[in-house]
Amino acid sequence: MKSNNYNSPKENLLRKKAEEQLKKLQDKPGKPLSEADSLKLLHELQVHQIELEMMNEELRLARDKAETNEEKYAELYDFAPFGYLTLMPDATISELNLSAARLLGTERSVLINRNFNYFLYSDSKPVFDDFLRKVFENNEKASCELMLRTEDHTMMYVYLEGKNIENSESCLLTMIEITERRKAEKALTYTSEALKRSNAELEQFAYAVSHDLQEPLRMISGYIKFLEDNLRGTLDYKTSKYMDYIVDGSKRMFTLIKDLLAYSRVASQKEETVPADLNNVIEEVLKDLKLSIDDTKAEIKADKLPVVRANPALMRQLFQNLIANAIKFRGKENPVIYITFERKAGNLVFCVRDNGIGINPEFSERIFMIFQRLHEREKYPGTGIGLALCKKIVENHGGKIWIESEEGKGAAFYFTLPEE
Repeated sequence: MKSNNYNSPKENLLRKKAEEQLKKLQDKPGKPLSEADSLKLLHELQVHQIELEMMNEELRLARDKAETNEEKYAELYDFAPFGYLTLMPDATISELNLSAARLLGTERSVLINRNFNYFLYSDSKPVFDDFLRKVFENNEKASCELMLRTEDHTMMYVYLEGKNIENSESCLLTMIEITERRKAEKALTYTSEALKRSNAELEQFAYAVSHDLQEPLRMISGYIKFLEDNLRGTLDYKTSKYMDYIVDGSKRMFTLIKDLLAYSRVASQKEETVPADLNNVIEEVLKDLKLSIDDTKAEIKADKLPVVRANPALMRQLFQNLIANAIKFRGKENPVIYITFERKAGNLVFCVRDNGIGINPEFSERIFMIFQRLHEREKYPGTGIGLALCKKIVENHGGKIWIESEEGKGAAFYFTLPEE
């Protein structure tokens, strides 16, 4: 245990009072101390002694606590999960914890007065010099990521954060190893780029196949029409039925190829964005759907919509698919369709709501997958591409799309677009 010669102000005051009282009694001329005075003085001195001993005990306990805390904080400093270093302006290491020594690959005693530049690769030195300049010259908190080599020349990536120590010509540096994170980021970047290439190749393939299939299909359809026109009335019932199947199949194939072609074109059109007035888009869509709107006595109610940065042709496809679906999957009542929007968290949130047949919530994700159908083709014709196309259009514009619905209670299709 360390000795302590420190006297507190209170202790000094008690001692001084005792000395003054003793001197006062001794200075009384020609009159020795009476037994009562002596006992009184002795009692007071004993009280002062007890008080002094109590204060000494308090000081001893405080000192022991301070020493314990010092040891505890020294352990926290040395065995922290991060490296801590104290650097001078020329990058000399004046102090560091055991974690920093472990990261650099040698003993702490070896690293004291070593220059941190020793561990830098040449490519990292300009970054580190700029980092030190910000800390010492600009007196600001700074951070950077560097590639270091340890004492045994193992390569690692570290994140550094430094701050100038007030009233000192040194800075405190925090060092965190991020080698595994950088490897993961590199792998993720490689995978992402490979996925982009793969998607681009698939889109190009789908476009080429869809485009190249149209011409032979037109030829097949043309010859079927020729046979139908020239042989009508001469074929028996069974053969006529087969002919109808062929005609219907070729029409559906032509529609499927056309939709697949539109789906594959979305990626190539996404960059062609301009300010698009969605009110004009809705107006054009309603003209295109006029026949089905009139036939079903559908009512479309739309808010005044904003101008967005988008591809107008794709916005037209998006709204046309959603409104056409609302008309197609109508209930017993005449279709009523509401088109609304609101601003929310930096996005424009659009909604196309109808009073149709709705869907079971368990299919709320499946319906956006290509070629997925929930109903028989005979009852609700289509290729199963429409909502997949909507999803691709919205996502290529930086948004997302989802449905909220219950069977027999209509459907609400929501999608978002970024608000500039």
